[in-house]
Amino acid sequence: MSVSPTGLLTLLGEPIRWSIVQRLARQDLCVCHLVDDLTLAQPLISDHPRALRQAGVVRAERCGAFTY
Repeated sequence: MSVSPTGLLTLLGEPIRWSIVQRLARQDLCVCHLVDDLTLAQPLISDHPRALRQAGVVRAERCGAFTY
């Protein structure tokens, strides 16, 4: 899915999403790592990577029970 420049700025303007993108730019992390790093509840964290994936900003890879 393609996102407009304005949509991308809106998406990345959200502080949690921006923090996730910064962390994922350094290394592949699963949601459990993001939960630990950001000290937020797993359901809240899971919504943000989903939005980033739908916009084409990040991609997901399953590895057993984990999604990186």
